[in-house]
Amino acid sequence: MKILLTLVALLLSCPGFCQNKDINIDYMVYTPWCVAASIEDSIKGIDYSMGLGVVAKKIKDRKRSPKRSVSVFLDEQVISLYHNYNGYRLYIINATDKDERFDTDCGVLFAGTKAYIDDKWQSIEEKPLIISCSFTYEILKTGYYWEFHVPKFTGEIPVKIRYKVYAGGTYIYSNEIDAKINRGQLTNKTSDYPEWEKPLEEH
Repeated sequence: MKILLTLVALLLSCPGFCQNKDINIDYMVYTPWCVAASIEDSIKGIDYSMGLGVVAKKIKDRKRSPKRSVSVFLDEQVISLYHNYNGYRLYIINATDKDERFDTDCGVLFAGTKAYIDDKWQSIEEKPLIISCSFTYEILKTGYYWEFHVPKFTGEIPVKIRYKVYAGGTYIYSNEIDAKINRGQLTNKTSDYPEWEKPLEEH
């Protein structure tokens, strides 16, 4: 009994015990989103592990799928990611009656995060969604969806955020949610942040 009480006391004394944290950064980071993404502190910031091979899952109730279209949906329910970080589930859903083709760069979807600040939508991340590792396009079958885990940011500035994914010759935007970011996430790019050409000018 004494040993058990000692272990409990040690655990309770550990900083951050049983407390997840939001991601508080002041710069733009170029790292991939992936299924069950592992998030770790690193010298450059937050590093999301590159888990390849996203498996599409079947929609259980297509009547409840957004607009019976190809859509991007951000679930506001906070989930726990690795290393005690908070995040969200991001879904790409094909609720239409036909398969949808997504152009990729070696299996990576063109995607990113936008924040509404200073009366306009601005990018805070240009992030690849990794589906596979070798194809120039991916097919999301009718009635299926992909699920990704994305970070929950915090900062000094209250904003709306949304996510974008390039599909069918245009960008598809997710629903908007309340969030907080730091000003540096709009402009401060890490040394490895690429200036890769976007497939289409967005609005």
